[in-house]
Amino acid sequence: MHSLTSEEKLLLGKFQTLTRWMYEDGKRALFPPAMATFVVATALFDFIEVCGLFLVGPTDSNGEETSSSVRFHSFFDYLGSEYEQLRKNNPEVKFYNELRCGMSHQGLIKNRDFFILGSHKEVDDETLRNGYIAAHILLEPSIQQVTCGVTFNGTWGVVVGKLLIDFQDAVQRFVTSIENGNGNRENFFAAADHIGLSRFKVES
Repeated sequence: MHSLTSEEKLLLGKFQTLTRWMYEDGKRALFPPAMATFVVATALFDFIEVCGLFLVGPTDSNGEETSSSVRFHSFFDYLGSEYEQLRKNNPEVKFYNELRCGMSHQGLIKNRDFFILGSHKEVDDETLRNGYIAAHILLEPSIQQVTCGVTFNGTWGVVVGKLLIDFQDAVQRFVTSIENGNGNRENFFAAADHIGLSRFKVES
């Protein structure tokens, strides 16, 4: 696999800046004093779809435009084996429609009962990564440890801190795969061209 050209490195750098802002802005909004849990959850489901575009590319092998649901599901699975297994175990559930579209278009997860947990104190990345969260359920403090930022047992659960750090870790794996040639560079740079990433002026 050839090394990245200077232009490709520049585009990858812009993607890194964009996704770093997604993560850092999410952390600032999740923790006190903001505690904007619903805002961060909604943004994360949007971000998952955005990154899915770079993963699968703007068109499929037949030259047809990839759907928003395909983009969302591809990067949702890329978040980790727990996320992929969750979808495989619930093939009848419309993850994209209920999670991403529900939060983005009506402000609530669609069709089912749900809970969304934030954090009532600031914690470091490793604490988020280990799934240790402090949240209030029915106004009572509760400590939980989770292995996946999204749960489903007929009721949706979103543990926003865990979802946020899993998103960040997935982005880092994806960037590394593009750098070392293990990822699909053709899809990545086609997506960069599709959205006009070159127009993104990053301050030095």
